[in-house]
Amino acid sequence: MDDSKEKPIEEKISNLKKSKKGIEFLSEAVKKCREGFPYFQAPPPPPGITHDEHILGKIFEEMFSTYVKKNADYGNSFEKSIEKFGLVASAVRLSDKLERFSNLISNDAQVKDESIEDTLLDMANYAAMTVLYLRKTRKDNE
Repeated sequence: MDDSKEKPIEEKISNLKKSKKGIEFLSEAVKKCREGFPYFQAPPPPPGITHDEHILGKIFEEMFSTYVKKNADYGNSFEKSIEKFGLVASAVRLSDKLERFSNLISNDAQVKDESIEDTLLDMANYAAMTVLYLRKTRKDNE
């Protein structure tokens, strides 16, 4: 038999099998969504901790990880800007994020990279970094 005729058929069969797996995967995902598959699925909380407390702890861990990574990238520019311009620097950044949040909930976002969650987590980190700065400077002044 001529190999040139068999190869396209084998490729077609292989592609059909891949398509079938993809369809099965999508079908399973749709089925899970219809069954109420949770958006955020965390492992069960430790004893004495509620489910919400556990998830909030995971959010705080995510925020801390983001803080560490961004601080490494930006070289603690947030604190430097507060030292240079005062607390107004924090207010401006928080205001920018609040404006971003406002736009995201009222319009279809043109930039899909930053979600509502990302914006809120950034705001929370800026607020926490401001508290950190206040505590550090208060301690230094005592």
